[in-house]
Amino acid sequence: MDGPDGPGRGAGPPQAAGPADPRREAAGPTDPRREADGAADPRRTGGEAEPAGAAPGGRRPPAAGAGVGRVLQGWWRRTAAGAGQGWQALGGWRGIAQRLRTDRRWQVGAVAVGILLLILATLPGGGSPQGQPPLRKPAGLMRPEVLGFFENGWSPIFGDSFPSVRKRPDLLDSISPFWYSIRSDGSLWPQEIRQEVIDFARQHGIRMIPLFNLLQSGGNEAGFLVDPAARSRAVQAIVAEVRQRGYDGVNIDFELLPPEAEPLMSAFIRELDRALPTDKRLDIAAFPKVDVDPSVHGGHNWRVFAQHADQVILMAYDRHYLGSQPGPVSPAGWVEANLKEMLDAGIPGGKILLGVGAYGYDWPAGAGPGNEAHSTPVPLWQVRRILDRHGIRPRWDRASQNPHFTYTGEDGQPREIWYLDERVLQQRLDMVRKYSLGGIAIWRLGYEDDAFWNVIERAYGPRRSGAGR
Repeated sequence: MDGPDGPGRGAGPPQAAGPADPRREAAGPTDPRREADGAADPRRTGGEAEPAGAAPGGRRPPAAGAGVGRVLQGWWRRTAAGAGQGWQALGGWRGIAQRLRTDRRWQVGAVAVGILLLILATLPGGGSPQGQPPLRKPAGLMRPEVLGFFENGWSPIFGDSFPSVRKRPDLLDSISPFWYSIRSDGSLWPQEIRQEVIDFARQHGIRMIPLFNLLQSGGNEAGFLVDPAARSRAVQAIVAEVRQRGYDGVNIDFELLPPEAEPLMSAFIRELDRALPTDKRLDIAAFPKVDVDPSVHGGHNWRVFAQHADQVILMAYDRHYLGSQPGPVSPAGWVEANLKEMLDAGIPGGKILLGVGAYGYDWPAGAGPGNEAHSTPVPLWQVRRILDRHGIRPRWDRASQNPHFTYTGEDGQPREIWYLDERVLQQRLDMVRKYSLGGIAIWRLGYEDDAFWNVIERAYGPRRSGAGR
C-alpha cells in the first residue's frame, strides 16, 4: 500500500475485544484476564524529477511521431465522414426504430448486444464509486471473509476456541489468536502458543493472523509506544515472530488509547507497515467513534488505518458492557452510523471486517453503572441454556434490533440479559452486502452455536479449499 508516508507493503487481501474486563470501563468486549496522515517519508524527499524527455526550461521537444499524427488525423476525418453518410442512409434514430419493429435480424442483434453489455457490466476490474480503487473483494463475485478470534480458554464457560475451528474449518478464512502482548520495553510476552492450532490451520488453508495487545505494557495505556527505541524493538520482534512461525500477518489490538496517544499509535502503525514483508497482512482493530467517549477511541486515527492496514476490524459491539447499565449490546442503528463514519474517513468498504458478537451480558435487573462484580458476559450457547432451563421466550427490542429477557437468578434476585444471536448476525451480513464490506470478524470462536454457523453457511457457503490463504 503506497500512501503519503512512502511505499508501504503490497495491499493484501483489525483487536477485537471480548467480553469485558473491569479495566475497560467504556470499552468493547474483552477477556476478563486480560490525519490526515501527512507525515513525510524521508525516503521520498528531494523534490520532484522533471518528466522524461523534457527540454531545458521545461519545454518539451517536438514529438518524434508528428508525421504519424497527421496520418491518423486524416484517417479520422475520412472515417467520421463515412459514419455520417451511413447514419443518413439508416434514416437516423427514426429509421433504426422502424427496423427494430419490423426486421427480425435487427431484433436478434439488439438482444445479443444487450446480453453482451450485461456480461461486461458484471466483470471485475471496473472503477468503484466515489473515485475509490476497485474493491479487493468485489461484491457478489467473491465470498466475503470470515475471521474468528481465538482464545485458549480458561474455564468451562469461557472455553477453548479450538473445537469451533475443528468443527467448521470450511467456513473460516482466518483466525486471530490472543497469543501475544507487548511489554513496556517493546519485547514480546507470548502466552501459550499452540503448534497444533497452527498445523491444523495450515492443513485446512486457514490464515493465521495472531493478535498483539498492550495488556503487558501498562494495561490498555500508551505503554511501549512512548519510547521510540521500544517501538522499534517491538516492530523487529513482531516481524521476527511472523517470519519464524510462518504467520500470514498480524492483528494490532491496542485499546483505550487516549487522544494524546494518537501520534504514537500512528507512528507505530507506519513503522510496522514498512517493516512487514509484502506478503503479510496488517490488520488493525478499531473502536467505534459515534456515541463513544474519545477516551476510548481517541488514539485511533482512521485515516492512518486507511493508508496502512490491509483489513480494519470495526468492533461493532459493547454499546452496553459489563460496567454499564443493562441495554442492547450492538444496536443496529449505532452499528450502521459507525460504519458510515468509517467509510467517510476514507477506509474502503473492501478493507472493513464488521465485528459480530456471539455473546451477551447478564446484569442485575435494572442495575445502574458500576455493577461489574455482579455482572458477567455470557456466551450465546449459555444464553440458550438459561432460556431452556427457565422456559423463557426472549423479547425482541425493535429500536435496537437486539434480543433480551429477564429471569430469576439462583439467589432469587431478578437478572437481565441482552445478547446477540443468529438474527442479529443475519442483519450484519446484510450490512456487509449493502456496503460491499470485506467480511465479518467473530467475537469469539467458542461462544457461538450451530444456529450461528448455519446463518453463515446459508449466506456464504463453504470456503473453497485453500482459498483462505
